[in-house]
Amino acid sequence: MSSLNRYTYLATTGNLPVKPDGEVVILPGDSNQVYGVYTGEIVIWNPKTNLTLSVSDIATEQHVSIGVGQGVEGQLADSIIHIAGEEFNMCDATFKAEVKRPVCGIPQVVDIFFDCTKTGEVYTLALHLDDSKVRSQLNYNEKAEYVFTAIMEEDSDTSVEEKCAELACAFVDQINGTSQKDPSKITYISKHDLSKLYQPFNAARLFVGDAASKRFVLDVDAEGTVGITGITIDAASTDFSYTTKAGDTTVTLVSQLDRVVDSINEALKETGGSAHLKASMSPKTCYTLEINTCADVVTLNTDAGALTPTTEFNPFTPQAKNKVCKDCDSSSATVDYTCGIRIFVDPVEVPCDCKYPPNLPAPNTYIRTVEPAFTGAGWDSANHYWEVSQEQVLPSGFGYFYQDKAASGQNNGGSGRNFRNSNRMVGRIGLPDAGSRASNAMNLIKCDETYCVYNITTTTKSLEKFNNAVQYFNSDGTYMMIPEGHTTTKDSFEPFLSALQTRGICIPGDVQCAVTITGATVSQSAVALSVGNTVNLDSSVEPAQASQSGTWSTADAALATVDANGVVTGVAAGTVVITFTASDATTTATSTVTVS
Repeated sequence: MSSLNRYTYLATTGNLPVKPDGEVVILPGDSNQVYGVYTGEIVIWNPKTNLTLSVSDIATEQHVSIGVGQGVEGQLADSIIHIAGEEFNMCDATFKAEVKRPVCGIPQVVDIFFDCTKTGEVYTLALHLDDSKVRSQLNYNEKAEYVFTAIMEEDSDTSVEEKCAELACAFVDQINGTSQKDPSKITYISKHDLSKLYQPFNAARLFVGDAASKRFVLDVDAEGTVGITGITIDAASTDFSYTTKAGDTTVTLVSQLDRVVDSINEALKETGGSAHLKASMSPKTCYTLEINTCADVVTLNTDAGALTPTTEFNPFTPQAKNKVCKDCDSSSATVDYTCGIRIFVDPVEVPCDCKYPPNLPAPNTYIRTVEPAFTGAGWDSANHYWEVSQEQVLPSGFGYFYQDKAASGQNNGGSGRNFRNSNRMVGRIGLPDAGSRASNAMNLIKCDETYCVYNITTTTKSLEKFNNAVQYFNSDGTYMMIPEGHTTTKDSFEPFLSALQTRGICIPGDVQCAVTITGATVSQSAVALSVGNTVNLDSSVEPAQASQSGTWSTADAALATVDANGVVTGVAAGTVVITFTASDATTTATSTVTVS
Protein backbone atom coordinates (compact mmCIF):
# COMPACT_ATOMS: atom_id res chain seq x y z
CA MET A 1 0.00 0.00 0.00
CA SER A 2 1.15 3.52 -0.68
CA SER A 3 -0.05 7.09 -0.43
CA LEU A 4 1.25 10.48 -1.44
CA ASN A 5 1.74 12.39 1.77
CA ARG A 6 2.92 15.77 0.60
CA TYR A 7 4.23 17.87 -2.26
CA THR A 8 7.02 20.42 -2.05
CA TYR A 9 7.60 23.19 -4.57
CA LEU A 10 11.17 24.36 -5.12
CA ALA A 11 12.61 26.83 -7.61
CA THR A 12 16.21 27.57 -8.52
CA THR A 13 17.65 30.92 -9.49
CA GLY A 14 20.89 32.40 -10.72
CA ASN A 15 21.64 29.65 -13.31
CA LEU A 16 24.07 28.05 -10.85
CA PRO A 17 25.41 24.51 -11.24
CA VAL A 18 24.77 21.88 -8.56
CA LYS A 19 27.17 22.58 -5.70
CA PRO A 20 30.49 20.77 -6.45
CA ASP A 21 31.25 17.52 -4.61
CA GLY A 22 33.39 17.19 -1.51
CA GLU A 23 32.36 20.51 0.05
CA VAL A 24 30.97 21.10 3.55
CA VAL A 25 27.28 21.99 3.62
CA ILE A 26 26.57 22.90 7.27
CA LEU A 27 29.01 24.98 9.23
CA PRO A 28 30.42 22.73 11.99
CA GLY A 29 29.11 23.53 15.41
CA ASP A 30 25.98 25.29 14.30
CA SER A 31 23.37 23.12 12.61
CA ASN A 32 21.18 26.15 11.83
CA GLN A 33 23.79 27.93 9.78
CA VAL A 34 23.96 26.96 6.13
CA TYR A 35 27.52 27.31 4.90
CA GLY A 36 28.59 27.79 1.28
CA VAL A 37 25.18 27.24 -0.33
CA TYR A 38 23.74 30.18 -2.23
CA THR A 39 20.08 31.06 -2.42
CA GLY A 40 18.55 29.18 -5.34
CA GLU A 41 21.47 26.75 -5.59
CA ILE A 42 20.86 22.97 -5.67
CA VAL A 43 22.87 20.98 -3.16
CA ILE A 44 23.10 17.16 -3.03
CA TRP A 45 24.94 15.71 -0.06
CA ASN A 46 25.31 12.94 2.48
CA PRO A 47 23.86 14.24 5.74
CA LYS A 48 25.94 11.74 7.72
CA THR A 49 29.24 13.12 6.40
CA ASN A 50 27.97 16.67 5.76
CA LEU A 51 29.74 16.60 2.37
CA THR A 52 28.35 17.20 -1.11
CA LEU A 53 28.21 14.28 -3.55
CA SER A 54 29.17 13.76 -7.18
CA VAL A 55 27.10 11.93 -9.78
CA SER A 56 29.33 8.88 -9.48
CA ASP A 57 28.86 8.87 -5.67
CA ILE A 58 25.12 8.19 -6.10
CA ALA A 59 25.85 4.58 -7.12
CA THR A 60 27.26 3.72 -3.68
CA GLU A 61 25.88 6.21 -1.16
CA GLN A 62 23.16 5.03 1.18
CA HIS A 63 22.08 8.37 2.63
CA VAL A 64 21.23 11.22 0.29
CA SER A 65 19.71 14.65 0.81
CA ILE A 66 18.66 17.02 -1.96
CA GLY A 67 17.69 20.61 -1.36
CA VAL A 68 17.67 24.19 -2.59
CA GLY A 69 19.14 27.10 -0.66
CA GLN A 70 16.58 29.62 0.61
CA GLY A 71 17.06 33.25 1.52
CA VAL A 72 17.97 36.50 -0.21
CA GLU A 73 18.89 36.16 -3.88
CA GLY A 74 22.57 36.66 -4.61
CA GLN A 75 23.57 35.85 -1.04
CA LEU A 76 24.40 32.74 0.96
CA ALA A 77 21.27 30.89 1.97
CA ASP A 78 20.03 30.91 5.54
CA SER A 79 18.22 27.58 5.20
CA ILE A 80 17.75 24.61 2.88
CA ILE A 81 14.42 23.17 1.86
CA HIS A 82 14.78 19.43 1.33
CA ILE A 83 13.23 16.95 -1.03
CA ALA A 84 11.36 14.32 1.02
CA GLY A 85 12.24 15.93 4.34
CA GLU A 86 15.69 15.38 5.83
CA GLU A 87 17.01 12.55 3.65
CA PHE A 88 16.08 9.31 1.98
CA ASN A 89 17.72 5.94 2.43
CA MET A 90 18.75 4.48 -0.93
CA CYS A 91 18.48 0.96 0.53
CA ASP A 92 14.71 1.12 0.96
CA ALA A 93 13.65 4.07 -1.24
CA THR A 94 12.66 4.31 -4.88
CA PHE A 95 13.17 7.45 -6.86
CA LYS A 96 11.35 8.50 -10.02
CA ALA A 97 11.58 11.73 -12.00
CA GLU A 98 10.04 13.13 -15.17
CA VAL A 99 10.27 16.55 -16.74
CA LYS A 100 7.76 18.76 -18.48
CA ARG A 101 8.80 21.63 -20.70
CA PRO A 102 6.89 24.90 -20.48
CA VAL A 103 4.26 25.53 -23.15
CA CYS A 104 3.07 28.95 -24.19
CA GLY A 105 -0.68 29.34 -24.34
CA ILE A 106 -2.14 29.34 -27.85
CA PRO A 107 -5.44 31.21 -28.39
CA GLN A 108 -8.34 29.76 -30.34
CA VAL A 109 -9.05 30.86 -33.92
CA VAL A 110 -12.42 30.07 -35.53
CA ASP A 111 -13.20 30.31 -39.26
CA ILE A 112 -16.79 30.86 -40.39
CA PHE A 113 -17.79 30.27 -44.03
CA PHE A 114 -21.04 31.07 -45.80
CA ASP A 115 -22.45 31.33 -49.31
CA CYS A 116 -25.71 31.80 -51.25
CA THR A 117 -26.77 34.88 -49.34
CA LYS A 118 -29.78 36.79 -50.66
CA THR A 119 -31.25 40.27 -50.31
CA GLY A 120 -34.32 40.72 -48.19
CA GLU A 121 -33.22 38.13 -45.64
CA VAL A 122 -32.19 38.34 -41.98
CA TYR A 123 -28.90 36.71 -40.96
CA THR A 124 -28.11 36.32 -37.29
CA LEU A 125 -24.75 35.09 -36.00
CA ALA A 126 -24.43 34.17 -32.33
CA LEU A 127 -21.01 33.71 -30.74
CA HIS A 128 -21.09 31.69 -27.51
CA LEU A 129 -18.15 32.51 -25.24
CA ASP A 130 -16.83 30.19 -22.56
CA ASP A 131 -14.07 31.40 -20.25
CA SER A 132 -13.21 31.61 -16.55
CA LYS A 133 -14.83 35.03 -16.13
CA VAL A 134 -18.06 33.82 -17.70
CA ARG A 135 -18.06 30.73 -15.48
CA SER A 136 -17.64 32.90 -12.41
CA GLN A 137 -20.59 35.16 -13.35
CA LEU A 138 -23.08 32.80 -14.97
CA ASN A 139 -24.61 29.49 -14.02
CA TYR A 140 -22.58 26.31 -14.36
CA ASN A 141 -21.91 25.35 -18.00
CA GLU A 142 -23.74 28.46 -19.21
CA LYS A 143 -22.04 30.53 -21.91
CA ALA A 144 -22.21 34.23 -22.69
CA GLU A 145 -24.01 34.97 -25.94
CA TYR A 146 -23.07 37.78 -28.33
CA VAL A 147 -25.64 38.24 -31.08
CA PHE A 148 -25.01 40.03 -34.39
CA THR A 149 -27.84 40.48 -36.91
CA ALA A 150 -27.68 41.74 -40.51
CA ILE A 151 -30.71 42.54 -42.68
CA MET A 152 -29.80 42.40 -46.36
CA GLU A 153 -31.95 44.99 -48.12
CA GLU A 154 -33.38 44.35 -51.57
CA ASP A 155 -30.94 45.29 -54.33
CA SER A 156 -31.30 43.70 -57.75
CA ASP A 157 -28.01 45.19 -58.98
CA THR A 158 -25.88 43.43 -56.37
CA SER A 159 -24.36 40.10 -57.35
CA VAL A 160 -24.36 37.03 -55.15
CA GLU A 161 -20.63 37.51 -54.49
CA GLU A 162 -21.11 41.17 -53.56
CA LYS A 163 -24.00 40.37 -51.20
CA CYS A 164 -21.87 37.73 -49.53
CA ALA A 165 -18.97 40.15 -49.10
CA GLU A 166 -21.30 42.79 -47.66
CA LEU A 167 -22.57 40.31 -45.11
CA ALA A 168 -19.02 39.37 -44.11
CA CYS A 169 -18.05 43.03 -43.71
CA ALA A 170 -21.20 43.75 -41.69
CA PHE A 171 -20.40 40.99 -39.19
CA VAL A 172 -16.75 42.08 -38.93
CA ASP A 173 -17.77 45.70 -38.29
CA GLN A 174 -20.21 44.69 -35.59
CA ILE A 175 -17.88 42.28 -33.84
CA ASN A 176 -15.09 44.86 -33.82
CA GLY A 177 -17.44 47.58 -32.60
CA THR A 178 -17.46 49.77 -35.71
CA SER A 179 -20.37 51.05 -37.76
CA GLN A 180 -21.32 50.07 -41.26
CA LYS A 181 -20.18 52.75 -43.73
CA ASP A 182 -23.17 52.28 -46.04
CA PRO A 183 -26.27 51.89 -43.85
CA SER A 184 -28.52 52.01 -46.90
CA LYS A 185 -27.31 48.55 -47.81
CA ILE A 186 -27.34 46.82 -44.43
CA THR A 187 -29.10 47.39 -41.15
CA TYR A 188 -27.95 45.50 -38.09
CA ILE A 189 -28.77 45.05 -34.43
CA SER A 190 -26.28 44.02 -31.76
CA LYS A 191 -26.94 42.80 -28.26
CA HIS A 192 -24.80 41.17 -25.58
CA ASP A 193 -25.55 39.26 -22.41
CA LEU A 194 -22.33 40.65 -20.97
CA SER A 195 -21.15 44.23 -21.23
CA LYS A 196 -19.65 45.27 -24.56
CA LEU A 197 -16.67 46.34 -22.50
CA TYR A 198 -15.91 42.66 -22.03
CA GLN A 199 -15.56 41.04 -25.41
CA PRO A 200 -12.33 39.02 -25.57
CA PHE A 201 -12.39 38.38 -29.32
CA ASN A 202 -12.30 40.24 -32.62
CA ALA A 203 -12.90 39.43 -36.28
CA ALA A 204 -11.44 39.86 -39.74
CA ARG A 205 -12.71 39.06 -43.20
CA LEU A 206 -11.29 35.94 -44.85
CA PHE A 207 -10.05 36.26 -48.42
CA VAL A 208 -10.33 33.43 -50.92
CA GLY A 209 -7.65 32.45 -53.44
CA ASP A 210 -5.08 29.78 -54.22
CA ALA A 211 -2.47 31.70 -52.20
CA ALA A 212 -4.71 33.80 -49.96
CA SER A 213 -3.17 32.40 -46.76
CA LYS A 214 0.59 32.58 -46.39
CA ARG A 215 2.41 30.82 -43.57
CA PHE A 216 5.87 31.72 -42.31
CA VAL A 217 7.61 29.22 -40.00
CA LEU A 218 9.84 31.07 -37.53
CA ASP A 219 12.44 28.97 -35.72
CA VAL A 220 13.19 30.30 -32.25
CA ASP A 221 16.43 29.69 -30.36
CA ALA A 222 17.66 31.02 -27.01
CA GLU A 223 17.87 34.57 -28.43
CA GLY A 224 14.70 34.69 -30.47
CA THR A 225 13.98 34.42 -34.18
CA VAL A 226 15.13 36.16 -37.34
CA GLY A 227 14.90 39.93 -37.07
CA ILE A 228 11.64 41.07 -38.74
CA THR A 229 12.03 44.71 -39.75
CA GLY A 230 9.01 45.20 -42.01
CA ILE A 231 6.68 43.78 -44.63
CA THR A 232 6.34 44.11 -48.40
CA ILE A 233 2.82 43.82 -49.85
CA ASP A 234 2.59 43.84 -53.65
CA ALA A 235 5.89 45.77 -53.94
CA ALA A 236 4.89 48.35 -51.30
CA SER A 237 7.20 48.14 -48.28
CA THR A 238 6.36 49.13 -44.69
CA ASP A 239 9.00 49.40 -41.96
CA PHE A 240 8.21 48.28 -38.41
CA SER A 241 9.27 49.95 -35.16
CA TYR A 242 10.49 48.17 -32.03
CA THR A 243 10.15 44.70 -33.54
CA THR A 244 13.83 43.79 -33.19
CA LYS A 245 16.21 43.48 -30.28
CA ALA A 246 17.66 46.79 -29.11
CA GLY A 247 20.96 47.33 -30.88
CA ASP A 248 20.59 44.16 -32.96
CA THR A 249 18.22 44.21 -35.94
CA THR A 250 19.03 40.59 -36.77
CA VAL A 251 16.98 39.23 -33.83
CA THR A 252 13.30 39.52 -32.94
CA LEU A 253 12.61 38.46 -29.37
CA VAL A 254 9.70 36.12 -28.65
CA SER A 255 8.14 38.89 -26.56
CA GLN A 256 8.17 41.13 -29.67
CA LEU A 257 6.28 38.73 -31.94
CA ASP A 258 2.89 40.07 -30.84
CA ARG A 259 4.08 43.53 -31.87
CA VAL A 260 5.11 42.09 -35.25
CA VAL A 261 1.56 40.74 -35.71
CA ASP A 262 0.07 44.13 -34.73
CA SER A 263 2.38 45.87 -37.20
CA ILE A 264 1.39 43.48 -40.00
CA ASN A 265 -2.32 44.00 -39.32
CA GLU A 266 -1.79 47.77 -39.42
CA ALA A 267 -0.02 47.45 -42.79
CA LEU A 268 -2.89 45.29 -44.13
CA LYS A 269 -5.57 47.90 -43.46
CA GLU A 270 -5.32 49.33 -46.97
CA THR A 271 -5.04 46.02 -48.78
CA GLY A 272 -7.31 43.99 -46.52
CA GLY A 273 -6.39 40.93 -44.52
CA SER A 274 -5.21 39.78 -41.14
CA ALA A 275 -2.34 37.99 -39.40
CA HIS A 276 -2.12 35.72 -36.38
CA LEU A 277 0.55 33.75 -34.58
CA LYS A 278 0.65 30.15 -33.47
CA ALA A 279 3.28 28.44 -31.30
CA SER A 280 4.23 24.83 -31.90
CA MET A 281 3.80 22.01 -29.41
CA SER A 282 7.09 20.32 -30.26
CA PRO A 283 10.20 20.46 -28.07
CA LYS A 284 11.63 22.72 -30.72
CA THR A 285 10.06 26.12 -30.26
CA CYS A 286 8.53 27.19 -33.55
CA TYR A 287 6.06 29.90 -34.33
CA THR A 288 3.85 29.90 -37.39
CA LEU A 289 2.84 33.33 -38.63
CA GLU A 290 -0.20 33.16 -40.92
CA ILE A 291 -1.27 36.08 -43.10
CA ASN A 292 -4.57 35.99 -45.00
CA THR A 293 -4.92 38.67 -47.67
CA CYS A 294 -6.01 39.26 -51.24
CA ALA A 295 -2.53 40.61 -52.02
CA ASP A 296 -0.65 38.45 -54.51
CA VAL A 297 2.84 38.81 -53.03
CA VAL A 298 3.69 39.17 -49.33
CA THR A 299 7.21 38.92 -47.91
CA LEU A 300 8.67 39.77 -44.51
CA ASN A 301 11.64 42.13 -44.52
CA THR A 302 14.82 41.18 -42.65
CA ASP A 303 18.44 42.31 -42.66
CA ALA A 304 19.27 39.08 -44.48
CA GLY A 305 16.77 39.79 -47.25
CA ALA A 306 13.16 38.92 -47.97
CA LEU A 307 11.54 36.09 -46.01
CA THR A 308 9.09 34.30 -48.29
CA PRO A 309 6.15 32.18 -47.09
CA THR A 310 6.90 28.57 -46.22
CA THR A 311 3.52 27.56 -47.65
CA GLU A 312 0.67 29.29 -49.47
CA PHE A 313 -2.85 27.90 -49.63
CA ASN A 314 -6.54 28.62 -49.98
CA PRO A 315 -8.30 28.60 -46.57
CA PHE A 316 -11.62 27.84 -48.29
CA THR A 317 -11.89 24.14 -48.98
CA PRO A 318 -14.92 22.35 -50.47
CA GLN A 319 -17.36 21.26 -47.79
CA ALA A 320 -20.43 19.07 -47.90
CA LYS A 321 -23.64 20.99 -48.36
CA ASN A 322 -25.91 21.28 -45.39
CA LYS A 323 -28.46 23.46 -47.16
CA VAL A 324 -29.40 24.01 -50.80
CA CYS A 325 -30.76 27.21 -52.26
CA LYS A 326 -31.78 28.27 -55.77
CA ASP A 327 -28.54 30.18 -56.27
CA CYS A 328 -26.43 27.06 -55.74
CA ASP A 329 -25.65 24.14 -58.00
CA SER A 330 -27.90 21.49 -56.53
CA SER A 331 -26.24 18.73 -58.51
CA SER A 332 -23.01 19.02 -56.56
CA ALA A 333 -22.53 17.31 -53.22
CA THR A 334 -20.14 19.99 -52.03
CA VAL A 335 -20.00 23.75 -52.01
CA ASP A 336 -16.98 25.96 -52.60
CA TYR A 337 -17.30 28.78 -50.12
CA THR A 338 -16.23 32.24 -51.24
CA CYS A 339 -17.10 34.30 -48.15
CA GLY A 340 -16.06 34.03 -44.57
CA ILE A 341 -14.77 35.68 -41.44
CA ARG A 342 -12.12 34.70 -38.93
CA ILE A 343 -12.69 35.05 -35.18
CA PHE A 344 -9.55 35.71 -33.12
CA VAL A 345 -10.04 34.81 -29.46
CA ASP A 346 -7.83 36.80 -27.10
CA PRO A 347 -5.10 34.70 -25.44
CA VAL A 348 -5.35 33.85 -21.76
CA GLU A 349 -2.90 35.99 -19.83
CA VAL A 350 -1.60 35.26 -16.36
CA PRO A 351 -1.86 38.21 -13.94
CA CYS A 352 1.50 39.17 -12.45
CA ASP A 353 0.72 42.71 -11.40
CA CYS A 354 1.11 42.21 -7.66
CA LYS A 355 3.35 40.22 -5.34
CA TYR A 356 0.80 37.51 -4.86
CA PRO A 357 -2.57 37.45 -6.60
CA PRO A 358 -4.86 35.47 -4.26
CA ASN A 359 -8.05 33.68 -5.15
CA LEU A 360 -7.43 33.39 -8.87
CA PRO A 361 -8.57 30.35 -10.82
CA ALA A 362 -6.22 27.47 -11.46
CA PRO A 363 -4.85 27.19 -15.00
CA ASN A 364 -7.22 24.37 -15.94
CA THR A 365 -10.04 26.93 -15.70
CA TYR A 366 -8.30 29.36 -18.02
CA ILE A 367 -10.66 28.37 -20.78
CA ARG A 368 -11.47 30.88 -23.51
CA THR A 369 -13.28 29.49 -26.51
CA VAL A 370 -15.96 30.69 -28.93
CA GLU A 371 -18.59 28.56 -30.65
CA PRO A 372 -20.72 30.07 -33.47
CA ALA A 373 -24.42 29.43 -33.99
CA PHE A 374 -26.52 30.41 -37.02
CA THR A 375 -30.08 31.73 -36.53
CA GLY A 376 -32.45 33.83 -38.61
CA ALA A 377 -34.45 33.01 -41.73
CA GLY A 378 -31.60 33.85 -44.09
CA TRP A 379 -29.57 30.82 -43.10
CA ASP A 380 -32.42 28.49 -44.01
CA SER A 381 -31.49 28.85 -47.69
CA ALA A 382 -27.78 29.63 -47.36
CA ASN A 383 -24.86 27.32 -47.01
CA HIS A 384 -22.85 27.85 -43.84
CA TYR A 385 -20.04 26.09 -42.05
CA TRP A 386 -17.53 26.76 -39.29
CA GLU A 387 -14.38 25.10 -38.00
CA VAL A 388 -11.70 25.67 -35.39
CA SER A 389 -8.60 26.48 -37.43
CA GLN A 390 -6.42 26.84 -34.33
CA GLU A 391 -7.17 24.88 -31.16
CA GLN A 392 -6.66 26.55 -27.82
CA VAL A 393 -3.67 25.31 -25.83
CA LEU A 394 -3.51 26.24 -22.17
CA PRO A 395 -0.19 27.55 -20.88
CA SER A 396 1.89 25.38 -18.57
CA GLY A 397 5.14 25.72 -16.66
CA PHE A 398 4.65 29.36 -15.81
CA GLY A 399 5.53 30.66 -12.36
CA TYR A 400 2.14 31.85 -11.21
CA PHE A 401 0.62 28.38 -11.25
CA TYR A 402 3.32 26.91 -9.02
CA GLN A 403 3.43 30.03 -6.88
CA ASP A 404 -0.25 29.53 -6.19
CA LYS A 405 0.17 25.80 -5.62
CA ALA A 406 3.06 26.33 -3.24
CA ALA A 407 1.18 28.93 -1.25
CA SER A 408 -1.96 26.85 -0.90
CA GLY A 409 -0.63 23.31 -0.67
CA GLN A 410 3.07 23.23 0.17
CA ASN A 411 4.01 21.04 3.10
CA ASN A 412 4.05 23.30 6.11
CA GLY A 413 5.92 21.39 8.75
CA GLY A 414 8.69 18.98 9.54
CA SER A 415 12.40 19.20 9.88
CA GLY A 416 14.28 20.71 7.00
CA ARG A 417 11.31 22.51 5.47
CA ASN A 418 11.36 25.80 7.39
CA PHE A 419 7.68 26.62 7.15
CA ARG A 420 5.26 27.92 9.74
CA ASN A 421 2.32 25.72 10.54
CA SER A 422 -0.04 28.55 9.63
CA ASN A 423 -0.46 30.27 6.32
CA ARG A 424 -2.02 33.48 7.61
CA MET A 425 -2.54 36.37 5.21
CA VAL A 426 -1.96 39.84 6.67
CA GLY A 427 -2.42 43.44 5.59
CA ARG A 428 -5.14 45.21 3.66
CA ILE A 429 -4.52 43.24 0.47
CA GLY A 430 -3.81 39.93 2.16
CA LEU A 431 -0.11 39.38 1.49
CA PRO A 432 1.39 36.31 3.11
CA ASP A 433 2.79 36.53 6.61
CA ALA A 434 6.60 36.59 6.61
CA GLY A 435 7.90 33.08 7.20
CA SER A 436 4.67 31.42 6.11
CA ARG A 437 4.70 28.70 3.48
CA ALA A 438 3.35 31.18 0.92
CA SER A 439 6.11 33.66 1.58
CA ASN A 440 8.74 30.94 1.34
CA ALA A 441 7.22 29.64 -1.87
CA MET A 442 7.25 33.05 -3.47
CA ASN A 443 10.77 33.77 -2.37
CA LEU A 444 12.23 32.16 -5.51
CA ILE A 445 9.27 31.30 -7.73
CA LYS A 446 8.76 34.15 -10.21
CA CYS A 447 5.24 34.75 -11.45
CA ASP A 448 6.22 35.66 -15.01
CA GLU A 449 8.98 33.06 -15.37
CA THR A 450 8.63 29.85 -17.39
CA TYR A 451 10.10 26.68 -15.93
CA CYS A 452 11.22 23.22 -16.84
CA VAL A 453 9.42 21.32 -14.08
CA TYR A 454 10.93 18.09 -12.73
CA ASN A 455 8.29 15.99 -10.98
CA ILE A 456 10.27 13.94 -8.46
CA THR A 457 8.61 11.20 -6.41
CA THR A 458 10.36 9.33 -3.60
CA THR A 459 8.81 6.27 -2.01
CA THR A 460 10.07 4.80 1.27
CA LYS A 461 9.02 1.74 3.29
CA SER A 462 7.48 2.19 6.69
CA LEU A 463 9.12 0.55 9.71
CA GLU A 464 5.96 -1.43 10.51
CA LYS A 465 3.84 -3.95 8.64
CA PHE A 466 0.06 -3.92 8.72
CA ASN A 467 -2.76 -6.20 7.63
CA ASN A 468 -1.42 -9.65 6.69
CA ALA A 469 2.14 -8.35 6.87
CA VAL A 470 1.51 -5.82 4.03
CA GLN A 471 4.21 -3.19 3.94
CA TYR A 472 3.03 0.40 3.88
CA PHE A 473 4.86 2.86 1.65
CA ASN A 474 5.09 6.61 2.10
CA SER A 475 5.49 8.78 -0.98
CA ASP A 476 6.67 12.35 -1.15
CA GLY A 477 6.52 14.50 -4.25
CA THR A 478 8.61 17.49 -5.27
CA TYR A 479 8.27 19.93 -8.14
CA MET A 480 11.79 21.10 -8.86
CA MET A 481 11.47 24.17 -11.08
CA ILE A 482 14.42 25.38 -13.14
CA PRO A 483 13.93 28.46 -15.37
CA GLU A 484 13.80 27.37 -19.00
CA GLY A 485 16.86 29.34 -20.06
CA HIS A 486 19.08 28.18 -17.16
CA THR A 487 21.01 25.52 -19.07
CA THR A 488 23.90 25.43 -16.58
CA THR A 489 21.57 24.36 -13.77
CA LYS A 490 19.66 21.85 -15.93
CA ASP A 491 22.78 20.25 -17.40
CA SER A 492 24.35 19.70 -13.98
CA PHE A 493 21.15 18.51 -12.25
CA GLU A 494 19.76 16.05 -14.81
CA PRO A 495 22.65 13.54 -14.52
CA PHE A 496 21.91 13.29 -10.79
CA LEU A 497 18.27 12.44 -11.54
CA SER A 498 19.29 9.71 -13.97
CA ALA A 499 21.78 8.26 -11.48
CA LEU A 500 19.24 8.27 -8.63
CA GLN A 501 16.67 6.44 -10.74
CA THR A 502 19.06 3.60 -11.50
CA ARG A 503 19.23 2.83 -7.76
CA GLY A 504 15.54 2.02 -7.50
CA ILE A 505 13.14 -0.45 -9.05
CA CYS A 506 11.23 2.08 -11.13
CA ILE A 507 11.85 2.49 -14.84
CA PRO A 508 13.86 5.65 -15.40
CA GLY A 509 12.05 8.29 -17.36
CA ASP A 510 13.33 10.99 -19.68
CA VAL A 511 14.61 13.84 -17.53
CA GLN A 512 16.32 15.82 -20.26
CA CYS A 513 14.52 19.10 -20.85
CA ALA A 514 16.65 19.93 -23.87
CA VAL A 515 16.50 17.97 -27.12
CA THR A 516 19.77 16.10 -27.78
CA ILE A 517 21.16 16.57 -31.28
CA THR A 518 22.04 13.25 -32.94
CA GLY A 519 23.31 14.34 -36.35
CA ALA A 520 23.48 16.96 -39.08
CA THR A 521 23.55 16.94 -42.86
CA VAL A 522 24.35 19.38 -45.68
CA SER A 523 22.23 19.40 -48.84
CA GLN A 524 25.25 18.82 -51.14
CA SER A 525 28.29 16.83 -50.02
CA ALA A 526 30.33 17.98 -53.03
CA VAL A 527 29.96 21.13 -55.15
CA ALA A 528 31.71 22.44 -58.28
CA LEU A 529 31.80 26.23 -58.45
CA SER A 530 33.32 28.87 -60.70
CA VAL A 531 35.24 31.87 -59.36
CA GLY A 532 32.79 34.67 -58.54
CA ASN A 533 29.72 32.42 -58.59
CA THR A 534 27.67 31.30 -55.61
CA VAL A 535 25.80 28.23 -54.39
CA ASN A 536 23.36 27.98 -51.48
CA LEU A 537 23.93 25.06 -49.12
CA ASP A 538 21.06 23.97 -46.88
CA SER A 539 21.49 22.25 -43.52
CA SER A 540 19.28 19.98 -41.43
CA VAL A 541 19.68 18.81 -37.85
CA GLU A 542 18.41 15.52 -36.39
CA PRO A 543 16.05 14.90 -34.73
CA ALA A 544 13.56 17.28 -36.29
CA GLN A 545 12.54 18.53 -32.83
CA ALA A 546 16.05 19.84 -32.17
CA SER A 547 17.10 23.40 -32.92
CA GLN A 548 17.88 23.77 -36.61
CA SER A 549 20.17 26.72 -36.05
CA GLY A 550 23.95 26.56 -36.47
CA THR A 551 26.96 28.29 -37.97
CA TRP A 552 28.84 28.02 -41.26
CA SER A 553 32.61 28.20 -41.69
CA THR A 554 35.19 27.75 -44.43
CA ALA A 555 38.52 26.00 -44.14
CA ASP A 556 40.15 28.55 -46.46
CA ALA A 557 38.53 31.92 -47.14
CA ALA A 558 41.13 32.55 -49.87
CA LEU A 559 39.44 29.85 -51.95
CA ALA A 560 35.77 30.21 -50.94
CA THR A 561 33.71 32.14 -48.41
CA VAL A 562 30.40 31.23 -46.77
CA ASP A 563 27.89 33.54 -45.08
CA ALA A 564 25.52 32.90 -42.15
CA ASN A 565 22.84 31.51 -44.50
CA GLY A 566 25.11 28.90 -46.16
CA VAL A 567 25.72 30.90 -49.36
CA VAL A 568 29.17 29.89 -50.70
CA THR A 569 31.08 32.26 -53.00
CA GLY A 570 34.02 31.04 -55.11
CA VAL A 571 37.16 33.23 -54.67
CA ALA A 572 40.05 31.35 -56.26
CA ALA A 573 40.73 27.98 -57.89
CA GLY A 574 41.19 25.10 -55.47
CA THR A 575 39.36 22.70 -53.18
CA VAL A 576 38.01 23.76 -49.79
CA VAL A 577 35.79 22.20 -47.10
CA ILE A 578 32.71 24.12 -45.95
CA THR A 579 31.49 23.09 -42.47
CA PHE A 580 28.10 23.46 -40.79
CA THR A 581 28.23 23.27 -36.97
CA ALA A 582 24.95 22.62 -35.11
CA SER A 583 23.87 24.63 -32.05
CA ASP A 584 25.41 22.07 -29.67
CA ALA A 585 28.81 23.20 -31.03
CA THR A 586 29.94 19.58 -31.52
CA THR A 587 27.80 18.09 -34.29
CA THR A 588 29.04 18.96 -37.80
CA ALA A 589 28.41 18.26 -41.48
CA THR A 590 30.62 19.19 -44.42
CA SER A 591 30.58 19.89 -48.13
CA THR A 592 33.67 19.76 -50.36
CA VAL A 593 33.68 22.73 -52.76
CA THR A 594 35.87 22.69 -55.88
CA VAL A 595 36.43 26.17 -57.32
CA SER A 596 37.61 26.54 -60.93
